[in-house]
Amino acid sequence: MFKFFILLLLPMQLQEALQLHPSVITAKKNVELSELNFAQSEYQTFSPLLSTSGSHSNNESSVNFDTSESSSLNASISWLTRRGYSLSFSLRNNESVYDSSIGGITDNYSLSSGFSLSYPLFSEKRKLRLSNTDISAFNTLKTHIDYQATLNQSAYDVISRFWDCLILEENLALTRLSLKESQQQQSQIEARINTGTLAESEIYSYINRTLQQEASVIDAEIRLQECNEQANLLFGREVPKEWFELVKSIDFQEDISYPEKAYKTTDVEKSEIDLKVGKINLENSYSQDMADFDLSLSYGLNANSTTQTSFSDLENPNWNIGLTWSKRLGNKNYNQKESEINFENLNLFLERTMDNALLTERSLVNQIISIEKLVTASESGVKAAEKAYEGTKARWEVGLTTNLELFTLENSLMSARMSLLTTKKNLLLAKANLARFRGNIVSK
Repeated sequence: MFKFFILLLLPMQLQEALQLHPSVITAKKNVELSELNFAQSEYQTFSPLLSTSGSHSNNESSVNFDTSESSSLNASISWLTRRGYSLSFSLRNNESVYDSSIGGITDNYSLSSGFSLSYPLFSEKRKLRLSNTDISAFNTLKTHIDYQATLNQSAYDVISRFWDCLILEENLALTRLSLKESQQQQSQIEARINTGTLAESEIYSYINRTLQQEASVIDAEIRLQECNEQANLLFGREVPKEWFELVKSIDFQEDISYPEKAYKTTDVEKSEIDLKVGKINLENSYSQDMADFDLSLSYGLNANSTTQTSFSDLENPNWNIGLTWSKRLGNKNYNQKESEINFENLNLFLERTMDNALLTERSLVNQIISIEKLVTASESGVKAAEKAYEGTKARWEVGLTTNLELFTLENSLMSARMSLLTTKKNLLLAKANLARFRGNIVSK
Protein backbone atom coordinates (compact mmCIF):
# COMPACT_ATOMS: atom_id res chain seq x y z
CA MET A 1 0.00 0.00 0.00
CA PHE A 2 2.87 2.37 0.86
CA LYS A 3 4.55 1.60 -2.47
CA PHE A 4 1.32 2.42 -4.28
CA PHE A 5 1.07 5.70 -2.35
CA ILE A 6 4.65 6.62 -3.31
CA LEU A 7 3.89 5.72 -6.93
CA LEU A 8 1.05 8.25 -6.89
CA LEU A 9 3.18 10.81 -5.08
CA LEU A 10 6.17 10.59 -7.44
CA PRO A 11 4.61 12.36 -10.47
CA MET A 12 3.35 15.16 -8.21
CA GLN A 13 6.76 15.66 -6.62
CA LEU A 14 8.43 15.40 -10.04
CA GLN A 15 6.11 18.09 -11.36
CA GLU A 16 6.94 20.23 -8.31
CA ALA A 17 10.64 19.76 -8.95
CA LEU A 18 10.23 20.69 -12.60
CA GLN A 19 8.46 23.91 -11.65
CA LEU A 20 11.55 24.90 -9.60
CA HIS A 21 13.94 24.22 -12.48
CA PRO A 22 15.57 27.52 -13.63
CA SER A 23 14.88 26.81 -17.30
CA VAL A 24 11.23 26.04 -16.55
CA ILE A 25 10.88 29.21 -14.49
CA THR A 26 12.31 31.29 -17.34
CA ALA A 27 10.04 29.62 -19.90
CA LYS A 28 7.03 30.18 -17.64
CA LYS A 29 7.92 33.88 -17.30
CA ASN A 30 8.17 34.11 -21.09
CA VAL A 31 4.65 32.68 -21.36
CA GLU A 32 3.37 35.27 -18.90
CA LEU A 33 5.08 38.07 -20.85
CA SER A 34 3.68 36.90 -24.18
CA GLU A 35 0.17 36.65 -22.73
CA LEU A 36 0.54 40.19 -21.38
CA ASN A 37 1.68 41.37 -24.81
CA PHE A 38 -1.29 39.67 -26.43
CA ALA A 39 -3.71 41.21 -23.91
CA GLN A 40 -2.10 44.59 -24.52
CA SER A 41 -2.44 44.15 -28.29
CA GLU A 42 -6.12 43.31 -27.94
CA TYR A 43 -6.61 46.23 -25.57
CA GLN A 44 -4.98 48.72 -27.91
CA THR A 45 -6.86 47.36 -30.94
CA PHE A 46 -10.39 46.77 -29.68
CA SER A 47 -10.87 48.77 -26.49
CA PRO A 48 -13.00 51.93 -26.95
CA LEU A 49 -11.10 55.20 -27.09
CA LEU A 50 -12.63 58.11 -25.20
CA SER A 51 -11.57 61.59 -26.32
CA THR A 52 -12.54 64.97 -24.84
CA SER A 53 -11.54 68.49 -25.81
CA GLY A 54 -12.49 72.03 -24.85
CA SER A 55 -11.62 75.50 -26.08
CA HIS A 56 -12.37 79.15 -25.37
CA SER A 57 -11.59 82.15 -27.61
CA ASN A 58 -11.98 85.93 -27.25
CA ASN A 59 -11.75 88.42 -30.14
CA GLU A 60 -11.97 92.24 -30.06
CA SER A 61 -12.32 94.53 -33.07
CA SER A 62 -10.02 97.60 -33.15
CA VAL A 63 -12.48 99.56 -35.34
CA ASN A 64 -15.79 99.67 -33.51
CA PHE A 65 -14.74 97.82 -30.35
CA ASP A 66 -17.07 94.87 -31.02
CA THR A 67 -16.14 91.71 -29.05
CA SER A 68 -16.94 88.04 -29.48
CA GLU A 69 -16.41 85.05 -27.25
CA SER A 70 -16.89 81.37 -28.00
CA SER A 71 -16.60 78.22 -25.91
CA SER A 72 -16.83 74.61 -26.98
CA LEU A 73 -16.77 71.25 -25.27
CA ASN A 74 -16.48 68.04 -27.28
CA ALA A 75 -16.53 64.35 -26.33
CA SER A 76 -16.35 61.23 -28.47
CA ILE A 77 -15.92 57.49 -28.09
CA SER A 78 -14.70 55.27 -30.91
CA TRP A 79 -13.63 51.67 -31.34
CA LEU A 80 -12.62 49.07 -33.90
CA THR A 81 -14.84 46.00 -34.20
CA ARG A 82 -13.57 42.47 -34.80
CA ARG A 83 -15.06 42.63 -38.30
CA GLY A 84 -12.69 45.39 -39.28
CA TYR A 85 -14.88 48.49 -39.33
CA SER A 86 -14.84 51.52 -37.03
CA LEU A 87 -17.69 53.07 -35.05
CA SER A 88 -17.83 56.35 -33.15
CA PHE A 89 -20.27 58.45 -31.15
CA SER A 90 -19.71 62.16 -30.56
CA LEU A 91 -21.28 65.01 -28.60
CA ARG A 92 -20.49 68.72 -29.15
CA ASN A 93 -21.66 71.69 -27.10
CA ASN A 94 -20.87 75.27 -28.30
CA GLU A 95 -21.69 78.74 -27.01
CA SER A 96 -20.89 82.03 -28.73
CA VAL A 97 -21.47 85.60 -27.46
CA TYR A 98 -21.22 88.61 -29.78
CA ASP A 99 -21.23 92.11 -28.26
CA SER A 100 -21.88 94.70 -30.94
CA SER A 101 -21.72 98.44 -30.33
CA ILE A 102 -24.77 98.77 -32.59
CA GLY A 103 -26.90 95.67 -32.11
CA GLY A 104 -26.06 94.81 -28.53
CA ILE A 105 -25.31 91.34 -27.19
CA THR A 106 -26.23 88.25 -29.17
CA ASP A 107 -25.95 84.86 -27.48
CA ASN A 108 -26.07 81.59 -29.49
CA TYR A 109 -26.05 78.02 -28.21
CA SER A 110 -25.64 74.83 -30.21
CA LEU A 111 -25.71 71.16 -29.21
CA SER A 112 -25.12 68.26 -31.57
CA SER A 113 -24.66 64.51 -31.39
CA GLY A 114 -23.54 62.15 -34.07
CA PHE A 115 -22.86 58.55 -35.04
CA SER A 116 -20.39 57.53 -37.74
CA LEU A 117 -19.16 54.33 -39.35
CA SER A 118 -16.04 53.75 -41.44
CA TYR A 119 -16.00 50.54 -43.46
CA PRO A 120 -13.18 49.46 -45.82
CA LEU A 121 -14.85 47.81 -48.80
CA PHE A 122 -11.84 45.60 -49.55
CA SER A 123 -11.67 42.62 -47.17
CA GLU A 124 -7.86 42.71 -47.29
CA LYS A 125 -7.91 46.16 -45.76
CA ARG A 126 -10.19 44.97 -42.96
CA LYS A 127 -7.84 42.06 -42.21
CA LEU A 128 -4.91 44.47 -42.15
CA ARG A 129 -6.48 46.30 -39.24
CA LEU A 130 -6.60 43.07 -37.21
CA SER A 131 -3.25 41.57 -38.23
CA ASN A 132 -1.23 42.78 -35.24
CA THR A 133 -3.54 40.95 -32.85
CA ASP A 134 -3.30 37.76 -34.91
CA ILE A 135 0.51 37.92 -34.95
CA SER A 136 0.57 38.52 -31.19
CA ALA A 137 -1.65 35.46 -30.67
CA PHE A 138 0.74 33.29 -32.71
CA ASN A 139 3.73 34.58 -30.74
CA THR A 140 1.93 33.67 -27.52
CA LEU A 141 1.31 30.17 -28.86
CA LYS A 142 5.03 29.80 -29.61
CA THR A 143 5.97 30.59 -26.02
CA HIS A 144 3.50 27.92 -24.81
CA ILE A 145 5.20 25.43 -27.14
CA ASP A 146 8.60 26.48 -25.80
CA TYR A 147 7.33 25.99 -22.26
CA GLN A 148 6.20 22.43 -22.98
CA ALA A 149 9.53 21.69 -24.70
CA THR A 150 11.39 23.00 -21.64
CA LEU A 151 9.25 20.83 -19.36
CA ASN A 152 10.04 17.76 -21.44
CA GLN A 153 13.77 18.51 -21.46
CA SER A 154 13.79 19.13 -17.70
CA ALA A 155 11.90 15.88 -17.07
CA TYR A 156 14.50 14.05 -19.14
CA ASP A 157 17.27 15.67 -17.07
CA VAL A 158 15.57 14.57 -13.83
CA ILE A 159 15.22 10.97 -15.02
CA SER A 160 18.83 10.97 -16.19
CA ARG A 161 19.98 12.21 -12.76
CA PHE A 162 18.00 9.45 -11.03
CA TRP A 163 19.56 6.80 -13.19
CA ASP A 164 23.06 8.19 -12.65
CA CYS A 165 22.51 7.65 -8.93
CA LEU A 166 21.06 4.18 -9.49
CA ILE A 167 24.08 3.13 -11.54
CA LEU A 168 26.42 4.45 -8.85
CA GLU A 169 24.41 2.52 -6.23
CA GLU A 170 24.74 -0.69 -8.24
CA ASN A 171 28.43 0.05 -8.74
CA LEU A 172 28.82 0.37 -4.95
CA ALA A 173 27.03 -2.95 -4.42
CA LEU A 174 29.26 -4.72 -6.95
CA THR A 175 32.40 -3.14 -5.47
CA ARG A 176 31.41 -4.30 -1.98
CA LEU A 177 30.76 -7.78 -3.36
CA SER A 178 34.19 -7.79 -4.95
CA LEU A 179 35.73 -6.64 -1.65
CA LYS A 180 33.96 -9.47 0.15
CA GLU A 181 35.33 -11.96 -2.39
CA SER A 182 38.85 -10.58 -1.89
CA GLN A 183 38.55 -10.83 1.90
CA GLN A 184 37.37 -14.43 1.63
CA GLN A 185 40.24 -15.28 -0.70
CA GLN A 186 42.71 -13.62 1.70
CA SER A 187 41.28 -15.64 4.58
CA GLN A 188 41.70 -18.87 2.61
CA ILE A 189 45.33 -18.01 1.80
CA GLU A 190 46.02 -17.18 5.46
CA ALA A 191 44.56 -20.56 6.43
CA ARG A 192 46.85 -22.35 3.97
CA ILE A 193 49.86 -20.44 5.28
CA ASN A 194 48.95 -21.41 8.84
CA THR A 195 48.77 -25.10 7.81
CA GLY A 196 52.14 -24.80 6.07
CA THR A 197 50.88 -25.58 2.56
CA LEU A 198 51.80 -22.10 1.24
CA ALA A 199 54.69 -19.74 1.79
CA GLU A 200 54.04 -16.51 3.70
CA SER A 201 55.01 -14.42 0.64
CA GLU A 202 51.86 -15.58 -1.17
CA ILE A 203 49.65 -13.38 1.07
CA TYR A 204 50.99 -10.01 -0.08
CA SER A 205 49.22 -9.91 -3.45
CA TYR A 206 45.89 -10.68 -1.73
CA ILE A 207 46.46 -7.99 0.90
CA ASN A 208 47.21 -5.50 -1.83
CA ARG A 209 44.09 -6.64 -3.71
CA THR A 210 41.92 -6.17 -0.59
CA LEU A 211 43.31 -2.69 0.05
CA GLN A 212 42.55 -1.69 -3.52
CA GLN A 213 38.99 -2.97 -3.18
CA GLU A 214 38.52 -1.03 0.09
CA ALA A 215 39.69 2.15 -1.65
CA SER A 216 37.27 1.43 -4.49
CA VAL A 217 34.40 1.06 -2.03
CA ILE A 218 35.22 4.41 -0.41
CA ASP A 219 35.39 6.09 -3.81
CA ALA A 220 32.06 4.53 -4.86
CA GLU A 221 30.41 5.70 -1.61
CA ILE A 222 31.64 9.28 -2.15
CA ARG A 223 30.40 9.37 -5.75
CA LEU A 224 26.99 8.00 -4.73
CA GLN A 225 26.71 10.54 -1.90
CA GLU A 226 27.49 13.41 -4.30
CA CYS A 227 24.89 12.17 -6.77
CA ASN A 228 22.23 11.87 -4.05
CA GLU A 229 23.00 15.40 -2.85
CA GLN A 230 22.53 16.70 -6.38
CA ALA A 231 19.21 14.86 -6.61
CA ASN A 232 18.14 16.40 -3.30
CA LEU A 233 19.00 19.87 -4.61
CA LEU A 234 16.96 19.14 -7.72
CA PHE A 235 13.87 18.33 -5.65
CA GLY A 236 14.52 20.78 -2.84
CA ARG A 237 14.21 17.99 -0.29
CA GLU A 238 15.70 14.62 0.62
CA VAL A 239 14.64 12.08 -1.97
CA PRO A 240 13.10 8.92 -0.40
CA LYS A 241 14.95 5.70 -1.23
CA GLU A 242 11.66 4.19 -2.40
CA TRP A 243 11.63 6.62 -5.31
CA PHE A 244 14.85 5.18 -6.68
CA GLU A 245 13.32 1.70 -6.55
CA LEU A 246 10.29 2.94 -8.43
CA VAL A 247 12.43 4.69 -11.04
CA LYS A 248 13.94 1.30 -11.85
CA SER A 249 10.52 0.17 -13.07
CA ILE A 250 10.06 3.12 -15.46
CA ASP A 251 9.87 1.99 -19.06
CA PHE A 252 8.84 4.27 -21.90
CA GLN A 253 6.83 2.19 -24.34
CA GLU A 254 7.52 4.23 -27.45
CA ASP A 255 6.64 3.14 -30.95
CA ILE A 256 9.96 2.21 -32.57
CA SER A 257 8.64 1.31 -35.99
CA TYR A 258 10.64 2.97 -38.76
CA PRO A 259 9.10 6.43 -39.28
CA GLU A 260 8.13 7.42 -42.82
CA LYS A 261 6.73 10.85 -41.97
CA ALA A 262 8.17 13.60 -39.82
CA TYR A 263 6.77 13.79 -36.29
CA LYS A 264 5.36 17.20 -35.42
CA THR A 265 8.02 18.23 -32.93
CA THR A 266 8.15 21.57 -31.15
CA ASP A 267 10.56 22.89 -33.80
CA VAL A 268 8.15 21.84 -36.55
CA GLU A 269 5.21 23.43 -34.73
CA LYS A 270 7.10 26.70 -34.29
CA SER A 271 8.16 26.68 -37.95
CA GLU A 272 4.53 26.20 -38.98
CA ILE A 273 3.55 29.16 -36.80
CA ASP A 274 6.33 31.27 -38.34
CA LEU A 275 4.97 30.34 -41.76
CA LYS A 276 1.47 31.46 -40.74
CA VAL A 277 2.88 34.77 -39.49
CA GLY A 278 4.78 35.09 -42.75
CA LYS A 279 1.54 34.54 -44.66
CA ILE A 280 -0.12 37.31 -42.63
CA ASN A 281 2.78 39.64 -43.43
CA LEU A 282 2.52 38.70 -47.11
CA GLU A 283 -1.21 39.44 -47.15
CA ASN A 284 -0.52 42.71 -45.35
CA SER A 285 1.99 43.68 -48.03
CA TYR A 286 -0.68 43.03 -50.71
CA SER A 287 -3.12 45.14 -48.72
CA GLN A 288 -0.64 47.99 -48.28
CA ASP A 289 -0.03 48.14 -52.03
CA MET A 290 -3.75 48.09 -52.82
CA ALA A 291 -5.88 51.18 -53.23
CA ASP A 292 -7.96 52.32 -50.26
CA PHE A 293 -11.67 52.24 -51.00
CA ASP A 294 -13.69 53.17 -47.91
CA LEU A 295 -17.35 53.75 -47.20
CA SER A 296 -18.29 56.26 -44.49
CA LEU A 297 -21.69 56.91 -42.98
CA SER A 298 -22.69 59.48 -40.40
CA TYR A 299 -25.94 60.61 -38.82
CA GLY A 300 -26.54 63.28 -36.21
CA LEU A 301 -29.01 65.60 -34.49
CA ASN A 302 -28.51 69.33 -33.95
CA ALA A 303 -30.05 71.99 -31.77
CA ASN A 304 -29.47 75.74 -32.22
CA SER A 305 -31.01 78.41 -30.01
CA THR A 306 -30.44 81.76 -28.41
CA THR A 307 -31.13 80.15 -25.06
CA GLN A 308 -29.46 77.27 -23.28
CA THR A 309 -30.09 73.98 -25.11
CA SER A 310 -30.61 70.48 -23.70
CA PHE A 311 -30.75 66.96 -25.11
CA SER A 312 -34.52 67.26 -25.56
CA ASP A 313 -33.86 70.00 -28.13
CA LEU A 314 -31.94 67.64 -30.44
CA GLU A 315 -34.36 67.47 -33.34
CA ASN A 316 -32.66 68.75 -36.49
CA PRO A 317 -31.22 65.69 -38.26
CA ASN A 318 -28.23 65.66 -40.56
CA TRP A 319 -26.61 62.78 -42.36
CA ASN A 320 -23.77 62.11 -44.71
CA ILE A 321 -22.56 59.25 -46.90
CA GLY A 322 -19.23 59.19 -48.64
CA LEU A 323 -16.88 57.05 -50.68
CA THR A 324 -13.12 57.53 -50.61
CA TRP A 325 -10.61 56.05 -53.06
CA SER A 326 -6.88 56.63 -52.79
CA LYS A 327 -3.82 55.02 -54.38
CA ARG A 328 -0.16 55.88 -54.13
CA LEU A 329 1.16 56.60 -57.60
CA GLY A 330 4.32 54.95 -58.86
CA ASN A 331 4.16 52.10 -56.33
CA LYS A 332 6.92 49.57 -56.99
CA ASN A 333 5.50 46.90 -54.63
CA TYR A 334 8.62 46.90 -52.47
CA ASN A 335 6.81 45.54 -49.42
CA GLN A 336 5.16 42.81 -51.44
CA LYS A 337 8.44 41.62 -53.00
CA GLU A 338 10.19 41.57 -49.63
CA SER A 339 7.35 39.61 -48.01
CA GLU A 340 7.28 37.11 -50.88
CA ILE A 341 11.00 36.40 -50.42
CA ASN A 342 10.58 36.01 -46.65
CA PHE A 343 7.60 33.71 -47.15
CA GLU A 344 9.58 31.50 -49.55
CA ASN A 345 12.43 31.32 -47.03
CA LEU A 346 10.00 30.31 -44.27
CA ASN A 347 8.58 27.57 -46.53
CA LEU A 348 12.08 26.24 -47.19
CA PHE A 349 12.95 26.43 -43.48
CA LEU A 350 9.83 24.43 -42.58
CA GLU A 351 10.77 21.76 -45.12
CA ARG A 352 14.30 21.54 -43.71
CA THR A 353 12.94 21.40 -40.16
CA MET A 354 10.61 18.53 -41.07
CA ASP A 355 13.44 16.69 -42.83
CA ASN A 356 15.71 17.15 -39.81
CA ALA A 357 12.91 15.99 -37.50
CA LEU A 358 12.43 12.84 -39.59
CA LEU A 359 16.17 12.11 -39.65
CA THR A 360 16.47 12.72 -35.90
CA GLU A 361 13.54 10.44 -35.09
CA ARG A 362 14.94 7.69 -37.31
CA SER A 363 18.30 8.07 -35.60
CA LEU A 364 16.70 7.81 -32.14
CA VAL A 365 14.70 4.73 -33.19
CA ASN A 366 17.82 3.07 -34.64
CA GLN A 367 19.69 3.90 -31.44
CA ILE A 368 17.06 2.12 -29.33
CA ILE A 369 17.16 -0.93 -31.58
CA SER A 370 20.97 -1.03 -31.42
CA ILE A 371 21.07 -0.67 -27.63
CA GLU A 372 18.47 -3.44 -27.24
CA LYS A 373 20.85 -5.73 -29.15
CA LEU A 374 23.71 -4.56 -26.93
CA VAL A 375 21.68 -5.43 -23.82
CA THR A 376 21.16 -8.96 -25.11
CA ALA A 377 24.87 -9.27 -25.90
CA SER A 378 25.84 -7.83 -22.49
CA GLU A 379 23.57 -10.31 -20.69
CA SER A 380 25.25 -13.16 -22.55
CA GLY A 381 28.63 -11.65 -21.69
CA VAL A 382 27.78 -11.55 -17.98
CA LYS A 383 26.66 -15.18 -18.03
CA ALA A 384 29.89 -16.23 -19.78
CA ALA A 385 32.04 -14.19 -17.36
CA GLU A 386 30.24 -15.70 -14.35
CA LYS A 387 30.74 -19.23 -15.68
CA ALA A 388 34.42 -18.62 -16.37
CA TYR A 389 35.01 -17.04 -12.97
CA GLU A 390 33.21 -19.79 -11.02
CA GLY A 391 35.21 -22.48 -12.86
CA THR A 392 38.51 -20.72 -12.28
CA LYS A 393 37.65 -20.07 -8.63
CA ALA A 394 36.92 -23.78 -8.12
CA ARG A 395 40.30 -24.72 -9.64
CA TRP A 396 42.04 -21.98 -7.59
CA GLU A 397 40.61 -23.37 -4.36
CA VAL A 398 42.36 -26.72 -5.03
CA GLY A 399 45.56 -25.05 -6.21
CA LEU A 400 45.21 -25.74 -9.94
CA THR A 401 45.48 -22.11 -11.14
CA THR A 402 47.26 -18.89 -10.18
CA ASN A 403 45.89 -15.94 -8.31
CA LEU A 404 46.69 -13.72 -11.33
CA GLU A 405 44.26 -15.67 -13.50
CA LEU A 406 41.63 -15.49 -10.76
CA PHE A 407 42.05 -11.72 -10.35
CA THR A 408 41.86 -11.23 -14.11
CA LEU A 409 38.59 -13.14 -14.45
CA GLU A 410 37.18 -11.38 -11.37
CA ASN A 411 37.91 -8.00 -12.99
CA SER A 412 36.34 -9.21 -16.24
CA LEU A 413 33.18 -10.25 -14.39
CA MET A 414 33.05 -6.87 -12.61
CA SER A 415 33.45 -5.04 -15.93
CA ALA A 416 30.79 -7.19 -17.62
CA ARG A 417 28.25 -6.50 -14.87
CA MET A 418 28.91 -2.74 -14.95
CA SER A 419 28.71 -2.76 -18.73
CA LEU A 420 25.30 -4.45 -18.54
CA LEU A 421 24.04 -1.89 -16.02
CA THR A 422 25.29 1.01 -18.12
CA THR A 423 23.76 -0.46 -21.29
CA LYS A 424 20.38 -0.88 -19.58
CA LYS A 425 20.57 2.70 -18.38
CA ASN A 426 21.41 3.86 -21.90
CA LEU A 427 18.42 1.94 -23.25
CA LEU A 428 16.01 3.61 -20.81
CA LEU A 429 17.49 7.04 -21.51
CA ALA A 430 17.29 6.42 -25.26
CA LYS A 431 13.58 5.64 -24.92
CA ALA A 432 13.13 8.67 -22.66
CA ASN A 433 14.97 10.79 -25.21
CA LEU A 434 12.61 9.61 -27.95
CA ALA A 435 9.65 10.48 -25.69
CA ARG A 436 11.23 13.90 -25.07
CA PHE A 437 11.71 14.41 -28.79
CA ARG A 438 8.05 13.60 -29.41
CA GLY A 439 7.04 15.95 -26.61
CA ASN A 440 5.20 13.46 -24.39
CA ILE A 441 7.72 12.57 -21.66
CA VAL A 442 5.94 14.75 -19.06
CA SER A 443 2.54 13.18 -19.72
CA LYS A 444 4.06 9.70 -19.39
